[in-house]
Amino acid sequence: MKDINKSRENINKIDKKIASLFEERMNEAKEIAKYKFDNNLDIENKERETELIEKNLSFINSDELKDYYQSFEEAMFKISKNYQHKIISVLNDSLDNIRTITVEAGMEDSYPVYITKGNISNLIDLINIRCKKILIVTDTNIPESYIEEVKNEATNSFVLKIQAGEENKSIESYLKIMDALSMNKFTRSDAIVALGGGVIGDLAGFAASTYMRGIDFYNIPTSLLAMVDSSIGGKTAIDYKDTKNIVGAFYQPKAVLIALNTLKTLPTREFYNGLVESIKMAASFNKDLFNLIKNSNNLDDDLLTIIYESLKIKAWVVKKDVKEKNLRKALNFGHSLGHVYEILSKQTSSPLLHGEAVGIGMLDFSSDEVKQELKEVLKKYNLPTSLNEEQKKFITKENILDKLSLDKKILNNKLNAIYVKEIGSFEFLKLDVNEIIKED
Repeated sequence: MKDINKSRENINKIDKKIASLFEERMNEAKEIAKYKFDNNLDIENKERETELIEKNLSFINSDELKDYYQSFEEAMFKISKNYQHKIISVLNDSLDNIRTITVEAGMEDSYPVYITKGNISNLIDLINIRCKKILIVTDTNIPESYIEEVKNEATNSFVLKIQAGEENKSIESYLKIMDALSMNKFTRSDAIVALGGGVIGDLAGFAASTYMRGIDFYNIPTSLLAMVDSSIGGKTAIDYKDTKNIVGAFYQPKAVLIALNTLKTLPTREFYNGLVESIKMAASFNKDLFNLIKNSNNLDDDLLTIIYESLKIKAWVVKKDVKEKNLRKALNFGHSLGHVYEILSKQTSSPLLHGEAVGIGMLDFSSDEVKQELKEVLKKYNLPTSLNEEQKKFITKENILDKLSLDKKILNNKLNAIYVKEIGSFEFLKLDVNEIIKED
């Protein structure tokens, strides 16, 4: 007689295989539920269910076991349908809380942006990362709870934490990502998830664009600056020798998840720093959005609309000009001098954040009327409207010209500038770089 322990050991091995197959089956059931939800199809299909059970019974050779297998199949279909009903219920419940924008960046590069007032967990189910190997690239400032929300959906995941700070958007951090991908044997069917601010999004996106000539990339921005600016559009990059974004590529994410609850852990200064990008887009494209930001009595109540409308502007611009050949340059309003102010101010005891520098940079390319309106909005949100005395000592005309020489928008000593004469519109001007820098 066969040893009972050997039989138990074999059953344990078989049960392990069944558990793995069960998980695979339920993951596919989830995808079917999403498809049925998107196409308004009924979960129940009794005729197909009966047909499949009869077909599967033909694979059982033992007549003694056929009744048992039929019961097993019927139970499996019941479990699968219950799970699909749950998935669709979650999707239905989320409809009122989620806004969606589609970024059209070419036939193969269009992708959804999901925005919710809630948590990452309210959105993570909308992307299919369970069946992939995932590298979660994040930084040391991101709460562990955010990382866990992603890991709960990505069953085969690795976490790489980069030290927080713009100085770590570097070749060294890029190589750390390459090491993590290669050591864990990532393939072209696997993916990177960027979880953090603009530094992480730019860095992880650039790594995704280059590893094996491109693997999937999902972006989960956790700062307001990243949400309204760098999260969409496909600009990925690292800094090199004190020059921002000089090494990079256009590479679109597969999806972007924006959960406003992540902003609750963002320092106040960083929050307002990010708001500048919405002010920028509103000033140059949408007067109603500008007035909403300017006159808001409760930013928390208006924030979802502000982010949504800002991203609608950027998505429209990206659709018209994916590779920044013409129209998309308008999104650089305030950035030419803003980038320079940001870099040079690092030599002072009060370095400017990106948005703060861009806010000052916008004033240099506005009419007197617009300049006054911009100053009013910037002051409302505790943002600087000029350089302080210490910053002026380092941000001289000579130093500005030196940094501007690397600006991609300069040709034959002429800067392709974005000028705002009236709120809600813009124009392109070619200006001599020596004339636009005013020394106090």
